[in-house]
Amino acid sequence: MSNNIKIYNNSPFQPDNPDDQTRYALLRHALAENGRIQDFDFIIKEMSPPPDILNIAKPGSFKGIKIGIIGAGLSGLSSAFELRKLGFDITIL
Repeated sequence: MSNNIKIYNNSPFQPDNPDDQTRYALLRHALAENGRIQDFDFIIKEMSPPPDILNIAKPGSFKGIKIGIIGAGLSGLSSAFELRKLGFDITIL
């Protein structure tokens, strides 16, 4: 287990906005507790955005385009957050 995460009551502290190093430490901790630490590299590779993600669309490049998102669950709110960064005008239903 990495030394850069704090453990409280046998669970790692999860900050509101962790950096990549803390995210990786939390993932390693969870995998180690479940005997799956060998899956770390695979998960990082498969779940990371492509290296050219910022070449697809620059932040703010879709100003004035309206999008409706049905559902305010985790997926809907995450989608709205990411699309808003690109400049879309978002309505959540």
